[in-house]
Amino acid sequence: MKILSALDLRKKLGAVLNEVSSQKEPVIISRANKPLAVLNLRGRL
Repeated sequence: MKILSALDLRKKLGAVLNEVSSQKEPVIISRANKPLAVLNLRGRL
């Protein structure tokens, strides 16, 4: 599972969405080196 900072997500949102969609692998979004949220395909919790 890939970990991405909130700032990096903001810069690369389109590419990250494509990556999650094509690889079907969730991305953990962090802030201050702490997990904050998970970006995942719909229905894959």
